[in-house]
Order: sequence, then structure tokens, then C-alpha cells
Amino acid sequence: LAAARENPHGTPAGPIPHEISTSNRLIGIGNTQEPSQFVAACWQHYRWTGDRRFLERIYPICQKSVSFLLSQRDVDKDGYVEGNGLIEAPGAGGKTLEAACYLYVAYRGLAEMSADLGQSNMASQYEKQASDLKYKFNQQWWDEKNQMWATGLETDGSQHMKGFWSVVFPMETQLTTPARAKLTLNRIREEWVNAWGGVHTWEEDVSRQGSGVVTTNIFGLIGFQYGQSQFGWEMVKCAAMAPEQDRMLGAFVEMIPPGDSNLIQLWSVGPFIDMLVRGLGGVEPNANQHSILLSPVLPSDLTHFRFERLQVGEHIFSFSHYSQDNGIETSITHHSGSGPLNVKFCIKGRNISSIPIDGASVPIEASEHPIFGYVQSMVNITVPIGQTKRIRIPPD
Repeated sequence: LAAARENPHGTPAGPIPHEISTSNRLIGIGNTQEPSQFVAACWQHYRWTGDRRFLERIYPICQKSVSFLLSQRDVDKDGYVEGNGLIEAPGAGGKTLEAACYLYVAYRGLAEMSADLGQSNMASQYEKQASDLKYKFNQQWWDEKNQMWATGLETDGSQHMKGFWSVVFPMETQLTTPARAKLTLNRIREEWVNAWGGVHTWEEDVSRQGSGVVTTNIFGLIGFQYGQSQFGWEMVKCAAMAPEQDRMLGAFVEMIPPGDSNLIQLWSVGPFIDMLVRGLGGVEPNANQHSILLSPVLPSDLTHFRFERLQVGEHIFSFSHYSQDNGIETSITHHSGSGPLNVKFCIKGRNISSIPIDGASVPIEASEHPIFGYVQSMVNITVPIGQTKRIRIPPD
């Protein structure tokens, strides 16, 4: 990405392209949300791997990506970038909802990168940019009359609503408030979903629209994260139909039904895995700290699941989540690593004072999640190498 590329477009491309041919020719300059998504992806990679050398090498490119957006794509200097975004449809240009949301994630990612690299001044700067954007965004993008996010802003600051599925991004990027997230998610369930999954654009009758698998995946992830696990699980089942479509057997197609869409899409299968690992399994890694947050959920028609040999940095672990007559048992096995694995175990939607861990009652702390809004009960567990910890969650 840092290498020189042939750019026939006559427009500054920035460090993050949309697409490059095998001959190193720039096919498309980056959409306005892509530099920010690149920063977010790099930060997630570091959280999973703990690869310090990678972080040191990629940090300057991430900084350049955001600097490019602010200098080249924010013409009126209002803090929102302009140009075509992720939603490729008529009327989707200008200041787009997705570009504003992912810029916030980029600021947060750069703040945490800076802190991990010991650059406290830069960390403070990016934290302030994230905080300022969050405040301004919630003032300017929420349509109070329609109780929904605008999908774009005009140059004069007026809102427009085109009905795109991008209304999910304030929740995916954790830019919204719990109350607005609940309103948005309830409307998405009722108005942006059909028998095949999530649809691209709201209309009176969405039953005949094809479903974008990536849309379904992100809807499902948000359902799990915001405490609506049953909706999340319904989206898993819809997206899981992708490899069964009449195209290349076993491949994740772009659309259901496929129609004229691509026969295989990375953005169909990648977010599907994310929906399972981070949504259903509730895994949030922090390899640099030798720790994970684990908040698994069990929808009503699922009795158990197990994730085998996940890797976070130097650590390899497995965990299972089983429904039993006397509650739910979660088992966490730490197969290998450089030392103990620190697990912050979270029970969503429950206020519990204590739980049995390996048969012994352990106090547990309840609080309200600051982003997702639900009550949660949390306990810290240390899992030595080669050992298994068993947590029993009492029935409701």
C-alpha cells in the first residue's frame, strides 16, 4: 500500500486505494470510509495478534490515511469527509453516514495505537477528536421527527434520508447512545429485514428485495452486541444460506438470492465469522495485555456451541457454552501461551451477586454497560496454561 502506484484518475488517491490491478495500476481511488476502515482493521489486527513490529510499521500509514481525509476530502472543514462512500447507489454521495461513523473509529483506533506506542500527546489529540466528533455527530445526524439517523448531510448541514442500510453504522461503530441504538435496532428488525436477511434500502414492501449477505452479517453482530441475541441468531441462520445458493457450491455469494451478484465475496464470509466470534461468542481480544473479554450468549433455540483453539497473541484457548437443567455452564481451556490468560467474563442482561467457578462461589460485580445499555455482571478469571475453568450461570 505504501508503494507508488499508477493513478490515471487525476484525483489524489491517498495511501489507501479502493482497488489495485495486478499490474499495480490504481483502478479506483478509496471511498471516503475506506481509509478509516483500514485504520480500524489494523487496530483489530494488533488486538488479536499483539504484533508490535506490525503496529510500529503501520502506525505512520494509519496517521497519513486520516490526515489525507481531513486535508483532501473535508473541503468545508466541518469535520465530515465528502465523497462517495460504502453505499454505491444514486443519491449516496456528499457527506455520508458511513464515512462519519468510521472516521470516529479511526480516531479511537489511533488514540489506542498512540497510547500503546508511548505517544501520550498524540493519544490525547486523537481522543479529543473522537470525543468532539461523537458529540457533534449526535447533535447533527439524528432525525428527531423520524426517530432515525439521516443517511447524509447536505453542504448547508441539512439532513437527507435515502433509506439505506447504513443506518446500522452508528451502532457498529459505537457512536450512538443506548436509547437511540434501541430505537434504531427495533426499526431495522421491522423495516430492513425480509425472509433472506437484511436489505439494502427501506421501502414499504421489502419482501421482494434480495439480501446482501454483508448487511445481514452486520445486522446480526449488532443484535448480539446490543443484547438482542435472538435477532442476532436469526441473522446467522439467514447468512448461513449463502453457501447453499445456486452458484459455486460452498462459496459465500454476495446476495441471496444471487441474481446477477458476484459468486463469491470476502465481505460476505469475513463478517459472517465476525458475527459468530465477536457476536455469538462475545470474544474481544487484547493480545498485548494477555487478556480477553468473553460475553457469550445462548439464543432460545440453541442449546450449546463450542469454539476450538482460538488464538490471541501467544495464547491458544477453547471455550464452550452449554445449556443445562440447572443453568448454563461455560468452560474455558487455555492450551498454550507465555503465561496465564486473563479473562474478563461477562453475563449480559443479568444482575448476579455471585457465581460458582470450579465449584466455589465467587463474588461478581454488576453494572450498566456504557455503550450497549444493558445490565451486565462481570468477573475476572485467571486461566493458567493447561487448565480449564468452569463457570456455572444460574437460571433466570
